[in-house]
Amino acid sequence: MGLKSFVEKYGSTESGQTAKVYLGNSYLFLGNFDDALKAFDSYSGSNEVLKAAAYAGAGSALEGKGNKDEALKNYVKAYEVSKSNVLNPVYMLAAGRLNIELGKKDKAVEILRRAKADFPRSTMARDIDRYLAIAE
Repeated sequence: MGLKSFVEKYGSTESGQTAKVYLGNSYLFLGNFDDALKAFDSYSGSNEVLKAAAYAGAGSALEGKGNKDEALKNYVKAYEVSKSNVLNPVYMLAAGRLNIELGKKDKAVEILRRAKADFPRSTMARDIDRYLAIAE
């Protein structure tokens, strides 16, 4: 049984909800942004890490479709799910990068400074510094 079949059969269970994120990621890696977006948007599980991953995945799919404004909103939702998510620096960096691309440098600086202050030892710290220098 593949992920798609598993989601169709067990999508209402917590395991099925987890599978939706994996299915969305699979579609995303294949460049199938529409199906990825459907899978991520259908996530309704209780796991905060997966909820954030679904928002970020939707952001990536929207970005792949060229909808940077909506992608940005999803990256922001991803890092707002939980303050303790270890992937928050990744989501914040994506939001900062998109703000720069959209010409919203003040907002980019705000997000990137917050990421730098909240996660100074993150593996993303160097990238955060690089985008912060671009935005400033």
